[in-house]
Amino acid sequence: MKNLTLLLICLMFGLAVFAQSRPIIPQDIKNIPLENVPIASVDESLNTDATFNDYKFGDWTEENVGTTIFDLQSNYACQNRLYLFDDGTMGATWTRGLEETTFPDRGTGYNFFDGSSWGEIPAVRIESTRCGWPSYMQYGLNGEMIVAHTGGDDGLVMNYRTTRGSGAWTEMFFAGPEDHEDIIWPRVVTAGADLLTMHVFGVTTPEGNGGTLYLGMDGAMVYSRSTDGGTTWADENIILDGMGPDYYSHTGGDYYAIANPQGDNIAFVMASKWQDMYLMKSEDNGVTWNKTMIFEHPYPFFDWDVTITDTFFCPDGAVAVALDNDGVAHITFGITRVGHFDTGDTYTAFPFYDGVGYWREGMPEFDDGEMNLNALDPDLLEENVNLIGWTQDLNGNGEWDVIGTIESLGNYRTGISSHPTMTIDENNYIYVVFSSIAETFQTDEQNYKHLFARTSKDGGDTWGDEFYDLTGDIVHVFSECIHPAMADNTDDYIHLIYHEDTEPGQAVQGDLDPYGDNNVPYIRIMKPEILGIGGNSQEISTIDFISQNHPNPAVHSTDINIHLMFSSNLSVHVHNMIGQKVVEIDRGYLAPGVHTVSMDVSDLQDGVYFYTVIAGGESMTKKMIVGH
Repeated sequence: MKNLTLLLICLMFGLAVFAQSRPIIPQDIKNIPLENVPIASVDESLNTDATFNDYKFGDWTEENVGTTIFDLQSNYACQNRLYLFDDGTMGATWTRGLEETTFPDRGTGYNFFDGSSWGEIPAVRIESTRCGWPSYMQYGLNGEMIVAHTGGDDGLVMNYRTTRGSGAWTEMFFAGPEDHEDIIWPRVVTAGADLLTMHVFGVTTPEGNGGTLYLGMDGAMVYSRSTDGGTTWADENIILDGMGPDYYSHTGGDYYAIANPQGDNIAFVMASKWQDMYLMKSEDNGVTWNKTMIFEHPYPFFDWDVTITDTFFCPDGAVAVALDNDGVAHITFGITRVGHFDTGDTYTAFPFYDGVGYWREGMPEFDDGEMNLNALDPDLLEENVNLIGWTQDLNGNGEWDVIGTIESLGNYRTGISSHPTMTIDENNYIYVVFSSIAETFQTDEQNYKHLFARTSKDGGDTWGDEFYDLTGDIVHVFSECIHPAMADNTDDYIHLIYHEDTEPGQAVQGDLDPYGDNNVPYIRIMKPEILGIGGNSQEISTIDFISQNHPNPAVHSTDINIHLMFSSNLSVHVHNMIGQKVVEIDRGYLAPGVHTVSMDVSDLQDGVYFYTVIAGGESMTKKMIVGH
């Protein structure tokens, strides 16, 4: 009965709660190299199926708001993709494409929540031209805007309307510097009292993506500012002090994130594997900017054709930044270990190193006193201070029960805990969600990732004792959950979207999996559930859950999925209505994970039966129907 109760609790809240102890990842697994990782940011010509049902349990709501086959939502950090307006309406965006493999239909997928329900899943993109990488924001007091890159001489495509959720979009284009009009990987926000001051960031196209050097940089970050919603430009395609060729040789794609403005405070963070991690901040709505170093790279002016390195720890490129109510910047980032051991356009990664780092203004920069090769080593960072996220020991045995091979990882070119997103509410409570390998959730060959939440109720001084698996329920037993993007604003809830399919990794780059349907689920979670207020931490059982048999009614055979948290002997007994045992299946001793048991019911009479799963001295029973 205890196990059935645990399952019902999981289904009611949709949240599994875990203590903060870190599992032991064997050193030999940490040292497994992934060699010849290409540096090219995007290869769009390259070439898993998921089904998803909307559902609601208690104060946790999840609903699918979009679909796409093009699955490269970001190289590393996501743009601002979800916006919560003051009246409770919301807009969600993603890069949408259904026509593989070149995706001529690629553009912004958009859905709008009118305060009571989401719209229909969109059938077309917003823009008139092929594009991607949308930034979404409020435009004016009542409007909305989407800015994406075209990958051509038009530069960025901007669509806006003055009444959000309805009416026609107005489209305009914004190009980069002369002879470098194609700027890509944008981040855009609006600020000011009328929300018409636009802050536009983009990168000139690097040589690896068909561009040329700009001012000697192979990809340069350029900044533009308009105070009238894009009609005129006070600053246009300038390089901010501290970011130009005197400091760096290049700027990579999606290695940066921008915060939702707080008053006149505007901030973004750069977090490349190959350059310094630093904060750029303006306190006068973009007129002047200041640079704060967070992590000084051990190899200044890194050059692929020249620089040879030792292995070193660094940000993995997936980063998030938020401003609190006092305008203080808070930053979270994935951590990895890499090396460039020979000249050329590939590197070696060690993707089993694990950690999500944290820094805020006023903290010292990361410095190991030498070359900074180990300044970001997760094993040397102080837990719950500068290290706030890691893969979870879901079954609590102190070990890491995963498939420990390179092939088992969905290749996102990040650490195993990464892609953080962050928001800060009116109480300066901090909410961080990141994607991480979910121990015991796996296929026969690969590990799945889930979304985990961590919170701080004192502005980042301390972090809660619990991690919350937002996608650890039976609905997501075969789900890869990646690229979370949280709304920068909150109400009674936190709001986020993410990407979900059944295959770890991506089709467009990395794994080069077969193309298939990807969902864009929206999650709404009441704040107390992940603030340690009213949370439910339960004793962990061997049987986490069992699925309803499928098909049901069963005709000739039927399957059930069983999730074991610990290694155990597993058997299934089937009884009829008068208690007679009619089927017994003994699967023997099985490892943690999801196991499928097939039952032959061809000899059973039509009627109602009960199947009982027995493992680890525990049992759980469900009803099934046989109907030939």
